[in-house]
Amino acid sequence: MLMNKIKTRFSIRTMLVGLLACSMMSCADNTLEVDIIGVKGEPHDASKPIEITDWSPKEGGSGQQMVVYGKNFGNDPSIIKVAIGGNEAVVVSAVGDAIYCLIPSKPTSDVAPDFNGTDDDVIAPEAQEPTDEPAEDTAAGFGLTVAVGPEGSMKVEAIADAFFYKKVLRVGTLLGKVNDKNELEVKDGPFEDCGNFQWPQMFAVDPLNENHLYVSTDGGDVRLIDFENEYVYTIIKGNTTPNNRIRSVSFCPTNILKRRQDGSIKELYPDFALDPYPADGDVGAYDLILSHDTWTQSNPTVTLYRRNRGGAYSATDEFGEAGYTVGKEAFANSDKFTVATGITCNGAYVHPYSGSLFYNAYSTAEMFKMDALRIFDGKEDRVGESQYKFGESGWEFNNVCHPDGLYMVMCMINRGWIGKSVYNRATDTFAAGMGYVGSDSVMGLGGGAGYLDDIGLSAKCNGPRQAIFVFNQEYADKGMEDQYDMYFTDSNNHCIRKVTPQGIVSTFAGRGNNGTWGYADGLAREEAQFNTPQAIAYNAARDEFYIGDGGNKRIRVIYWE
Repeated sequence: MLMNKIKTRFSIRTMLVGLLACSMMSCADNTLEVDIIGVKGEPHDASKPIEITDWSPKEGGSGQQMVVYGKNFGNDPSIIKVAIGGNEAVVVSAVGDAIYCLIPSKPTSDVAPDFNGTDDDVIAPEAQEPTDEPAEDTAAGFGLTVAVGPEGSMKVEAIADAFFYKKVLRVGTLLGKVNDKNELEVKDGPFEDCGNFQWPQMFAVDPLNENHLYVSTDGGDVRLIDFENEYVYTIIKGNTTPNNRIRSVSFCPTNILKRRQDGSIKELYPDFALDPYPADGDVGAYDLILSHDTWTQSNPTVTLYRRNRGGAYSATDEFGEAGYTVGKEAFANSDKFTVATGITCNGAYVHPYSGSLFYNAYSTAEMFKMDALRIFDGKEDRVGESQYKFGESGWEFNNVCHPDGLYMVMCMINRGWIGKSVYNRATDTFAAGMGYVGSDSVMGLGGGAGYLDDIGLSAKCNGPRQAIFVFNQEYADKGMEDQYDMYFTDSNNHCIRKVTPQGIVSTFAGRGNNGTWGYADGLAREEAQFNTPQAIAYNAARDEFYIGDGGNKRIRVIYWE
């Protein structure tokens, strides 16, 4: 499978470079203070034994850095061997009293390699029989073995239960290949030959099939990433839209008016009126919504593409209605109509329960609403109702609703903060008192863009682009009202951030802490690099995040290994 291949594509060279850089900067995780550049420390004395006094870390995953502390290791890595269980580690350097290496893949047994060609001294205690499959995660650790000296007469020491394997978070490359000049080539094709991506800006997962990921590319097309067929298709050409500038892509909830009639929804939102169905009662069957950056008031700023029915590939919606087309034919030659007219829209999202559309205009720093009943009423007047303004002009932002409709989040791209607006069920509106002035904030700045993991308004970001919500079972078990963590692309910090319901902000992947950007796969925090990430999506079945890595023209994947 391609996905399995993707997950093994991390470079030893990349890890070595990262290790060298880390050792020079004194990494916070291992508090390394030894400079490994050049020959350091005393040579190994073959007349004396070696000794392991400590090692770090004592738990983790393959590819991570490890430092083994001790005595008489010498400074020649060519005569040093390190093993965890039955797998040998890559030795990077040694400085007499410390060895620097990379943790190997999880062993199939706890029997150490026989470095001297004899069973004496080299088998860790409580050895297990080898198997054909990787060992399961258990409470037991694997032995750490160090051998130093000429082959056949190496000094060996082994420590039992020294290292415990845990899943680690990695970043890989899912899609996109570029040449040495980083030139752009956009084309449809199988995953291994689909060209690259022109500033992938927003993602939207098809609610009827989570293996279908839609991506809007800034100034380009809407493309479909089909994980089932491992193929990339162009769904909507950018030159057929206003001013060739598609911005966000999202979906209407299935049968939005049925949601307002359904008993469970009435319990959540008792103040909603039981509005009558329009002539076409089958509305909002997870139709596709696009926002457009146009500078003419009469031009469409939000358009809707009706999902086709029937065909070779179809799905059933949440109300049990079948026949909705999914995949590359879902919106082929489908009905398209204007939902709203206006200018400079960066985001358009439907409230998950009321069905009303909330969209923005960055040139007027304004939020608009189009009531659910108006989306499909067929009237020529397509100007939404202004909700509130942030300022006079020039507030570039993207907005997204919480999955349970509790609030809306605004990623203020050119202002460097994220605001939170609480939903009013009775009026089907969002509070005008925005997060940047205080208590409703998920996170914000107050003093300008920057980088800081902290809580609420004390945290800082720089160029937040797209935010998504990921269900957290732990929150549900505790009976919390908000059961989702929020993740967003912090584009100018070249990293991915995470926000808990309590407003605790942390860096999930990338090098935001030191401003490093570029292109590198590997451990999510220690090695991986992004270049202006913009789009983000999550696949619950695979437990994977997908990142539109704008500057690298690729689609990246964050996964546990």
